[in-house]
Amino acid sequence: MNQLNGFGANFRRFSAPPSGPVVTHRGTFTTSGSVNSITQTGVSIGAAAAGRLVVVTGHIVRAAAAQRTFSAVTFNGSGGTIHGQTGINDGVNEGVQVGIMSGVVATGTTVDIVVTWSGLLPAGLINVYTIDGLVSATPTETLTTTGNDPSVTTLDVAASGVVVGAFGGVEPSTGAFTLTGVTAVDDRQFGAGGTNMRAAAGHASGLSATSAYTVGCASSAGFEALVASSWA
Repeated sequence: MNQLNGFGANFRRFSAPPSGPVVTHRGTFTTSGSVNSITQTGVSIGAAAAGRLVVVTGHIVRAAAAQRTFSAVTFNGSGGTIHGQTGINDGVNEGVQVGIMSGVVATGTTVDIVVTWSGLLPAGLINVYTIDGLVSATPTETLTTTGNDPSVTTLDVAASGVVVGAFGGVEPSTGAFTLTGVTAVDDRQFGAGGTNMRAAAGHASGLSATSAYTVGCASSAGFEALVASSWA
């Protein structure tokens, strides 16, 4: 029994609600063969909520000295938005492209997602997130970069903001990415027919306001690409 102002009182302790939007990783989905899209039906996205944003990170690899680009995304048949994408190739026989895209899905507990890219390639994958409690479905900012162990250092983040990052690497070893600014929810080597990429996604939440947030990646790949978006 706990004493309160001299009177015996039983009371229950409650945890404070999360500060700011809530980010939930809903799964990783892959496709391979000779493909120009990925269709994933019935992805569980939790309870319906007004303004619920479904965010997709896309990762594709091509057996050529150039990369394909993402061309469209739909959620339950309605067009979504590709916020940013970028890619890199080794100049010989492999290129990767990564992107971040989203759409508001306020109703239902599942969603059908289709992501399309500009031509056939051996393999692709997506990571699916939901973000609840946003003030706006429009990102505060989206930045992209490529290189050897690249990073962005000037991402705008609002108070209690969230960040989602998409990462890809050409011809990696089996070693994992080292990510900066986000915590990985999926990190894998994936491909088909001898053409592989390193692909990872991560996020951070409950952040302080800044105009200089850093998101980066490092691996043994030597050629890497990243996209980072923030929301509040």
